[in-house]
Amino acid sequence: MQQNASSSDYKSCLGVAGTVIFAATSHIFHRGKIPVASDRFSLFFDYTSRLPKYPFVNRYSLPKDYLLSLSRKITEHQQQSLLWQNYKVK
Repeated sequence: MQQNASSSDYKSCLGVAGTVIFAATSHIFHRGKIPVASDRFSLFFDYTSRLPKYPFVNRYSLPKDYLLSLSRKITEHQQQSLLWQNYKVK
């Protein structure tokens, strides 16, 4: 990133164990770095609207067969969020 953008255009987020970082990443480049000193565990949560304002990639992030399998165990409203490309909002 440092080779392609001014340091005023990006932000590294570091913290001690237990640090939580919130970021609206729908239309910005973002990634997690490889651990340097030791292994670490990371947990990422995503929120996606059924009508994304800035759809980063217009495809599913997991294989559709897998998502369809998951969708059998959730409510209709949850299915509409999981498989948002298949639904038209009324």
